Amino acid sequence: MECIKTLEEHRSNIQCMKALGIHLYTSSSDSTIKIWNQDGVCVNTIDYLTYCDWIYDLEIWNTGGEEFLCSCHHSKIIKVWDPSGTCVEVLKGHTEPIYCLTVWEKYLCSGCDDGVVKVWEKNKDDFRCVYTLKGRGGSVWKMIVWKGYLCFGSEMWDKNGECINAHEEGHKDIVTDIVVWGNVLCSSSEDTTIKIWKEGKCVDTINTIMPVLCMIVWDEYLYSGHQDGTIMVRERDKVYKQKGHKSNVWLLIILNNYLYSVSFDKTIRVWNKKRECVDILKCHKNSACWTVFGGCLCIGGYDGTIKIWKNILPTRGNFKKLWKETQQDIVRTRIISKELHILRDVEAEIITHL
Repeated sequence: MECIKTLEEHRSNIQCMKALGIHLYTSSSDSTIKIWNQDGVCVNTIDYLTYCDWIYDLEIWNTGGEEFLCSCHHSKIIKVWDPSGTCVEVLKGHTEPIYCLTVWEKYLCSGCDDGVVKVWEKNKDDFRCVYTLKGRGGSVWKMIVWKGYLCFGSEMWDKNGECINAHEEGHKDIVTDIVVWGNVLCSSSEDTTIKIWKEGKCVDTINTIMPVLCMIVWDEYLYSGHQDGTIMVRERDKVYKQKGHKSNVWLLIILNNYLYSVSFDKTIRVWNKKRECVDILKCHKNSACWTVFGGCLCIGGYDGTIKIWKNILPTRGNFKKLWKETQQDIVRTRIISKELHILRDVEAEIITHL
């Protein structure tokens, strides 16, 4: 794999990236959304403000005939943009920073630092909040829709705004990821557990020893990235361990029949299905998010840059050389993700009030 371009227009952390048609949308803590073409040229910048208002997530919301780009902000608001980049609405109601967005059929859902999720709809001429859902799992960093339910934290909610598993014991700390594994739902947490959910009931709790930062499903296997740099692979009743990273495994990506693990040790490791590391790539010191755009892997970092990787096919030719260089260059950062979340908020508050 080769890094063919580094996009450097943003001035601070890359928070989110979304690929839509022939454009890549990126949001940053520099309070801007940038739109890029397939040549890596920034063709538009929207929401340039005179103060810092971190933009944590982007989502495309189709309301039935109209399509909007939505952004959620540290300043507790959601902005709704039309295709021309004009802000047509500002949604208010949250009392804490908003970290994530997702679409639930005709609704837009927003997840907040205080565990509250608001469900929004668009009528003919206005937008309104139809439900306010209070979760038990602390900050909401991710939501998914599964079997018609909105899932976040340790809860599953129906379209009437009712939690169907309120009686079940949830996680005791922040929920870091949620994925579907076959016919069950899996939630991971900084409380060092993965919970397995089926039909609204917790059918198993896996103790992982170290906090789980991310998960992904590849074929019949569940992969989890951990704070100590390991990747655990689960095949129902069997568990395997992949070692190599020296710090937090923050992102897991499946592309072209390979697993890519992104770590705070400034590397991306490439794994085949035999759990062998077949390549090591140098990347950001701290990588934040990823997407696929124009057949390339795009990874955004906390340094404000986006690296574009082409030819997602690893080779063994320079593996040993890269491995030696990587060992000499590793920064052994042991940043607990909860502390990182706090640092993000503190930094944004300080800059906002400058």
